Amino acid sequence: MSALRSLVKQPRFTLVAALTLALGVGAVASIFSVVNGILLKPLPYAAADRLVNVWSHAPKLGYPQFPLSPDIFFAYEHDNQIFESMALFQRRRANLVGTSAPEMVESIATTHTYFDTLGAPFSRGRGYSLAEEGPDGPRVVVLSHRAWRDRYAGADTTIGQVVRLDNQPHEIIGVASPLLDVPNSPDFFVPLRINRKTPTQGQFGWNAIARLKRGVDVSTAAAHLTPIIGKLMDAGISPTYRAFITEGGYVPQVRLMKEDLVGDLQRPLWILLGTVGMLLLIACANVANLFLVRAEGRQREIAVRVALGATRTSLIRQLMAEALTLSAIGAALGLLVAGAGLPALLRLAPPSIPRLDQVALDLTVMLFTAGIAIGSALLFGLLPALRYTRPAAIAALKHGGRGGTDEPARRRARNALVVLQTAMALVLLVGSGLLARSFSKLVTTDLGFDARDVMTFRVALPAADYADEAATRNFVTNLVARLREIPGVESAGAATVLPVANAAPGSAHELEGRPVAAGQLPPMVHYKVVGPGYFDTMRMPLARGRDLHSGDFTSDNRNIVVNQALAELYWPGQDAVGKRIRLSPGGAATPPPWFTVVGVVGNERQDGLRLPVRPLIYYTPNDGSVNAQSRIFDYVVRGPGITGRADALRAAVWSIDRNLPLATVRSLQEIVDRSIVEFTFTMITLAIAAGMALLLGGIGLYGVLSYAVTLRTREIGVRLALGAPPARVMRSVVANGAAIALIGIAIGLAAAAGLTRFLGTLLFETPALDVPTFAAMAAALLGVAVLASFLPARRAAGVSPMESMKE
Repeated sequence: MSALRSLVKQPRFTLVAALTLALGVGAVASIFSVVNGILLKPLPYAAADRLVNVWSHAPKLGYPQFPLSPDIFFAYEHDNQIFESMALFQRRRANLVGTSAPEMVESIATTHTYFDTLGAPFSRGRGYSLAEEGPDGPRVVVLSHRAWRDRYAGADTTIGQVVRLDNQPHEIIGVASPLLDVPNSPDFFVPLRINRKTPTQGQFGWNAIARLKRGVDVSTAAAHLTPIIGKLMDAGISPTYRAFITEGGYVPQVRLMKEDLVGDLQRPLWILLGTVGMLLLIACANVANLFLVRAEGRQREIAVRVALGATRTSLIRQLMAEALTLSAIGAALGLLVAGAGLPALLRLAPPSIPRLDQVALDLTVMLFTAGIAIGSALLFGLLPALRYTRPAAIAALKHGGRGGTDEPARRRARNALVVLQTAMALVLLVGSGLLARSFSKLVTTDLGFDARDVMTFRVALPAADYADEAATRNFVTNLVARLREIPGVESAGAATVLPVANAAPGSAHELEGRPVAAGQLPPMVHYKVVGPGYFDTMRMPLARGRDLHSGDFTSDNRNIVVNQALAELYWPGQDAVGKRIRLSPGGAATPPPWFTVVGVVGNERQDGLRLPVRPLIYYTPNDGSVNAQSRIFDYVVRGPGITGRADALRAAVWSIDRNLPLATVRSLQEIVDRSIVEFTFTMITLAIAAGMALLLGGIGLYGVLSYAVTLRTREIGVRLALGAPPARVMRSVVANGAAIALIGIAIGLAAAAGLTRFLGTLLFETPALDVPTFAAMAAALLGVAVLASFLPARRAAGVSPMESMKE
């Protein structure tokens, strides 16, 4: 209580120090709650630390991680000795019909082992069996707990009802565990409907999960699966498939599910936590300076206490009690700051960040905040407690008067703390500057298309109604024609993959005149299927040849367009128009047809803005093209004001098929913006922390110089009385502040040069040691330091010699 009373007696000091701490503690608590929710909390399943994802890895082809093929999964499952259970699945979208309006819903096709592998018991009913998983099994569906609650009001009578997915009746047999209700999770679980005896070979579009047996780690699991690939090679697979396995250096990859879930977020989140940790250190340095100044003013009180018999231990205990009390007040205010700031932070965070629903100011965050409060008290309270309770300090009572001079030892301690603040503030400024520079280059990079005034939406055609390529092709061409008839629409087109949002698939191809030797892998080339009008709507520049016209969208068409990256890679210095390419025969009895390049277009950014452009083929939806059976197309519509006309787009679709819903209706610019939203979130958060650090650093320097001027009032008055010009006094104070800042800047530059390398993976076309950024941030910090020095300097120059003699 005596510590609290002591703080109450100095309300201005207490308020400033507590608010400074609240700023630092609140920032740390907010970011730690995000780190805790996303990175530290375990997954909600039983023994979640044994849940893994099983991937493919082909390092010689530059494919670090990609899905499995069904034949590989079933080979793993057949020879499995290290997993308790395994499951294969594939995320899909399905058209839900029979409701008030058709809608596209998220679904997932799985093996019957999926729910047991996750350890997620059913809320109602049951899961599907091995027999129901087969290609001829009955059509059944398991609802997510969320869908059961929201669509069926949680009624027990839901089991046994029929729902139509892709215009096929499915009986509802169960309700999944609420544990599976995570953001972006599917609402419908359906059997995989796959033949286990003759699974698809070489189709790497399936995901696999597994539960490790106790005592087995991921490296052991991967080592166990590797020999199974060798057995698969002896099972009689196609030459192309064999070449892919051998030349790609194919090996299995096993990763913890939680690590995969958070993905590349680990580094930026830890960087952000380290950033606000530095902000807290700057705040502590500010408070430590306040405590030093306060302790200097209490030397007479300390001397009296010693004279009355107080021991040094009791004095340290008293001063540390005050520090802990102040820290507790600051932590409580910091939690209030975090409580107010965390919702804003979560609104700023992109929805693509996983596990945001786990972020909260929970008990773990509270305990962490208590820990940093104690640590903060030790940081800012111990130095003055030890310094001003030394026996030698008691003898310095004569220096405690307000009009005395500033002792060098005291001045060095205060200045050292300001140097530390300045150095850390510069590190944060340089980091935010590098990200801002990267962001500037990202938003100005050439996309290869024009995203303005373009609306996009997706339509998935059910196989039951669109059984062949002709039906799909007719729908795509007819819908594009209907879209063009909408008033105000300038052009319309379609593609199986939109740029920036998703990576285009790849497949082995053969180039005419470049035969591939037996056992060798043909070139792996990425591709997409486009409908009429795509290049015109995207405003993609035509480099050579011609665009695809209406005559190319027929069943027997064999014309394609390629991008410049492909033309330069495979036909450097030549005209790609007229060259021919086809899917790799792969030992097939009837080789695929050749396709002729009729045009070369510019490079559109397909895999996001941060990755290099890939060579790409543009097929039309005809009988001989790769992925000809794709029934899911994204449509692009260009026109002024089109982004607000979703009803007109829906009417165009329903004029052809009333049972087809539109999904992911959004502007193309929104897709581009979302592709860098995680980077933007990191940049903005770091910039806010850097701005706060700059503010605290400037306040710290102002406080030190202001106090120094107060201590030197009599000295400055004498100098002015002896004829020193006020301008010289101002320059002296400003130069002193600049000198302190320059030392901090020098240390900060060295520290930033070492620490910014951790930003390397986040930067885009910007080196970690970008000299202009370092120079600009150092100049900005020096400018703030000079500004912070100006007010004390002006006060010093305005000292009255007569008044100063009275001090």
